[in-house]
Amino acid sequence: MTPRIEWTQHGQTGPPVLLIMGLTMPGQVWRPQLHGLRDSHRLITYDHRGLGGSDGSQDWYEIADLAQDAIRVLDEAQWPSAHVVGVSMGGMIAQEVALATPERLRSLTLIATHGGGRTAWVPGMRGLRGFVAAASKDRNRRTRGLERMLYPPQWLDAQERPEFLASLEDRLNFRAPRSTALRQLRAVFRHRALARLSAVSAPTLVVQAGRDVLIDPSNSDRLYTSLPNAKLLRFPDAGHGIIHQEAEALNQALRDHFATCESRWSGRSRVALRD
Repeated sequence: MTPRIEWTQHGQTGPPVLLIMGLTMPGQVWRPQLHGLRDSHRLITYDHRGLGGSDGSQDWYEIADLAQDAIRVLDEAQWPSAHVVGVSMGGMIAQEVALATPERLRSLTLIATHGGGRTAWVPGMRGLRGFVAAASKDRNRRTRGLERMLYPPQWLDAQERPEFLASLEDRLNFRAPRSTALRQLRAVFRHRALARLSAVSAPTLVVQAGRDVLIDPSNSDRLYTSLPNAKLLRFPDAGHGIIHQEAEALNQALRDHFATCESRWSGRSRVALRD
C-alpha cells in the first residue's frame, strides 16, 4: 500500500520550490529556508514516509521509492513543475526525481550529498560518533551529538548558547522511529546514481560543505563532474548543517539560481506551447 505523505505549502506567490529533507528529519527542519524564501517563492516541505504526519511503511524501500513519494507530493499540489532542492539523503532523492521526471524540473539543487557508491556514505569518526549520539533518548547527549555531527567546532564556539539551542529545537524535539531510521539508512547505503547522472539535463547547483563530517566534501566534486549542466558552489567553512550555518548566503544563492533558471524555463515553455 502506498503511504500517505504529509506536506505543507508555504508562501502564496512566486516560482514553485520543492524542498526535500535528509535522513530521519521532518520537513520543518527547512525552517531557515522557509524564513528566507517564502515571501518570494511558493515552497513545499513534507515528511518522509514513517516520519511526522506521514504514514509508515512495513516494507524495505530504495531511494527511488522515496523519489516517487516526492513526485506524488507534486501531483497532489498540482504542480506540473518545480525547482527541486535536496539536502543529504534529500539530495539523493532529488537525483532520482530528476532522472524519473526530467520534464518537471525547472532546476535542481544538491546540498551536502553524494551520488552513491560503496564508500560514498561512510562518515568520518567525528560524524559517526555524532550520528550515534544524535539518536539517543537522552536530550543532553542528543544535543552534543547533533552539534558534533552538523557543525565545525570553531563555529560552535562562536555561537551564543541559548540562541543556538533554540535554533535546534525542531531537531532536538524529534526522534525518528527506529524502524524508519533503519529503512532510510539501508536506502542510503544502496543509493547508486552517479553513473546515470549524465542523463540529467536540468541546470543544477551543487553545494559543497567544506567541513562536512558526515558526507565527504569530495562527493560534491564527483557530482559536479558527473552532471552535464552543473555549477559548484563551495562553502569551505560549513558543516553538514549548512542550511542553518550558512542560511543567509545559501538562501541568496538559491534565489539567484532559481531566477536564472526561471528565465530559461519560461522560454522553454513558450517554445513547447508553440509546438
